[in-house]
Amino acid sequence: MRIPPVARALTFGVQGAIVVLGAAAAAQTTAPATEPRADEEILVLGERLEELRIRIRLAEDDVYARFNEINSDDLFDVHCYERPASGSHIDRRRCLSNGWRQMDVAFADATVRDLQSRSGGVGSHGYSHIPQQYRAQQLRGEQLMSNEMRRLAHEDPDLRAAMERLGQAYQAEEQLTGLPQQWTLYREVTAGDDGLPFGAQHLVEVRIGATEWSRALGTRTFTIAGVDGHIRGIRVACDKAETKLEYQEDVDWTLPEGWGACVLHVNAKRGTTFALYEFE
Repeated sequence: MRIPPVARALTFGVQGAIVVLGAAAAAQTTAPATEPRADEEILVLGERLEELRIRIRLAEDDVYARFNEINSDDLFDVHCYERPASGSHIDRRRCLSNGWRQMDVAFADATVRDLQSRSGGVGSHGYSHIPQQYRAQQLRGEQLMSNEMRRLAHEDPDLRAAMERLGQAYQAEEQLTGLPQQWTLYREVTAGDDGLPFGAQHLVEVRIGATEWSRALGTRTFTIAGVDGHIRGIRVACDKAETKLEYQEDVDWTLPEGWGACVLHVNAKRGTTFALYEFE
């Protein structure tokens, strides 16, 4: 099946699979009237970056505060906190939902019990606990939360405006630093009056940043199409099985029903764009 390349208008994705429906326009900066010295240029850039990152933090707080106030489930509430990154003394800000953190605890507990069972304890001849089930539940929960955030953004002007400010701030940071795109961006395309192309049940457009992209699959059959860039690897992790797939253009994959709920992981070169089509 031949599928055309995807559109390049993508929605910002935030840590923890939180979707931010931001505006595509970046903040504009005015060029100085005279050419600055190198040390002056570095100082100005540093000041602008510090101001911009404060702006991002405040914009994130505005988005999550409004979303927490109007969403339908306390598990969707998002809270930000500072914690040193692995192997570093420098704090890193993370914004995660209550549901995501709850499943993190369950995943860690199941992993420990699974290792204990395989080391000679009870159930050592099989998997008494399957940690991947919790990871799949975690991603499905975040997908439900993302859907609710998307719906509320259309219904609530305050949330929509806060998301637009955050989207602009993220893109301004990328432009100011000149660094490769950090954020893995994605959006789920809404079906029009004629439905989605090729009779798909779901269509998601993705642009890979510094991290791989993961999605809890809603159907058993899917394809990845319209690739612009390079896909390094595709992995499907299910409740009862896990497999690696080799990307092939215009090829559909169908997963066995017996595998249970599945999560798709796509590892690609930064800047790669593609579309995921899911079919019944």
